[in-house]
Amino acid sequence: MQKSFLSLITASLLMGGGTLFSGCNATSTEVEDNNTKTIVKNETLQPIEANFHGAVQKGPYLAGTVLTIHELDAQLNQTGTAYTATLKNDKGEYDFKGKLNTPIVEIYTNGYFYDEFYGENSQSTLQLSAFVDLRDKSTVNLNLLSALIKPRIKQLVEDGKTFTQAKQQAQKEALKIFHIEENNVSFETLDLSKDDEGAKILLATSLAMATTAVNGPIQIAELSEFLTKLKTDLADNGQIDDINLTHKIEYGMQNIPINYIKENLKGKYGKSVVAFEEYIDFDLDGLIQKDDDNTIDLDNKELKFTGDAASIIAGDYVALPTITIKGLKEKSTTNLLIDSTEFKYNYVLIVKNGTLVENPIIQDVVIPNQDSDSNNFAVIAVHNDDNITLKVAANTSYDGEKKVDKKMFIGTQMISYTIPAAAPATLVYLDGNASIDEGDVRSIQIGESDVKFSAVKYTAPEDLTFHYLSTFRSEEHYLKHPVKIYKDNNGKLGDLVAKSSIYRDFNFDSNTSKELTTGNDSFQRIRGDFATFSSLIHLEKDKTYWLVTEYQHEKVPSIQTLCGKDASKDSDLECVGIDNIQEIFVSNNGTDFTKQTDTSMRILFAK
Repeated sequence: MQKSFLSLITASLLMGGGTLFSGCNATSTEVEDNNTKTIVKNETLQPIEANFHGAVQKGPYLAGTVLTIHELDAQLNQTGTAYTATLKNDKGEYDFKGKLNTPIVEIYTNGYFYDEFYGENSQSTLQLSAFVDLRDKSTVNLNLLSALIKPRIKQLVEDGKTFTQAKQQAQKEALKIFHIEENNVSFETLDLSKDDEGAKILLATSLAMATTAVNGPIQIAELSEFLTKLKTDLADNGQIDDINLTHKIEYGMQNIPINYIKENLKGKYGKSVVAFEEYIDFDLDGLIQKDDDNTIDLDNKELKFTGDAASIIAGDYVALPTITIKGLKEKSTTNLLIDSTEFKYNYVLIVKNGTLVENPIIQDVVIPNQDSDSNNFAVIAVHNDDNITLKVAANTSYDGEKKVDKKMFIGTQMISYTIPAAAPATLVYLDGNASIDEGDVRSIQIGESDVKFSAVKYTAPEDLTFHYLSTFRSEEHYLKHPVKIYKDNNGKLGDLVAKSSIYRDFNFDSNTSKELTTGNDSFQRIRGDFATFSSLIHLEKDKTYWLVTEYQHEKVPSIQTLCGKDASKDSDLECVGIDNIQEIFVSNNGTDFTKQTDTSMRILFAK
């Protein structure tokens, strides 16, 4: 059972001593000059005869907990005058009566409380606080919501809002985090023990914040840290920009142990608890339960390829069924998340409303309660009526008719999609002996850390038509480096012939595999990855071309070759009969290449 922080607090405040000062003054002039606007505050804060009561609640705080009441100036800075009061019972209730120098105060406490998740008192203390204007106030409650909006209120006051305006705006913005649209909710009047809509809102939001741990009960320190991050993010613009925080809130809304909480609170208060689940967005469509018509968010949660695998080649982009986003609240947004590796190396293309998505945000995202192969995602914002089509690159990395099942997420909902398996490739031409023992693979460093490109200057021995090209294999082969083919122009790069659309390994048909491995399977280990070209490429006999590989990592590039001379070590590698000697060139800009070494290697063309 998770340990949560929606405790109900009973606090009784006994007024302590404090020094009285004359009223705090501030100005209030607004000057606007072209594009410059300066606001200088001018409100006079007069002394007040305060008489108010309230309750401190996550669950109710325990009797004897001390509250501190700090007087504030118009900019919400403490003036140095403070009072204390003490909670009078285990319902977290208190009373306060006395003269204050200013009506605007900060009330703060740090104490133990009844933990509604465990049905017992907490083992650690939790801080709660609130900014309050005591004019015409008789009830002032402290809770997680009142603590959440404090930095946002202060920011809005600094931006020129009055305290009342700032508080109303901050309260509205905070509720939107939980998909609650309410304009007339005052957080200091919310009370968990009441039988009203305010109690429902307070329970729903507090429990969502407290139910954010993926494994096991949330601890008080974790809740305190989460609340700090949440209110810091909210402060600057009134919304949560860190999607990790958003996903934790979403997880909380979906995983509150409602019946267990109700039983514990019923035991504490001696009566049934309000139906706070009405204010929870269980299906994360932007609508809380009482406003939700249960519209299905997506029309298809399993995207499967239904065509003929024999009709496609590895590297072909195959369009999966289009899905339409629906059921989100009007003008609301959620995120489509897809493994960044699949996106970065073009294994999957995303088309949104007919337009290819390029350069999305790439970041780590924790998706609570979901099993994902990676936490690093490409993040794409989606709205109602957006049409999303995935184009996936077919592969033959798996035997027979196997297909690859992958996952993406919309919000925290998992969508499965299938990458089809294409027909095996057939060898077009092999330049270099393929009969290689496993021990004959060599690794050669081909430059310093600024080397970003390597190239082979290759003369076609015959007319070649192919989809796939393999030269050597990088030790960082899994990063799928792109390959470009250029015509030779007097020993330099000439016109671009083609650029690979994807870089991957795949299977040959059985006859080709036997030919390449001469009866053993070593070729499967050292064959190299293949640059895949989306259309057939033609090289003319006796014409010279540059086969250029771009490295997409920060390490010193190395290649796995077969035999030859290692220029960086001025030594010869033992040759095992490879009859194709190639010059290896390197570059740090992709344009100006210098020769690095000679090596024996195989170059394969397939389709």
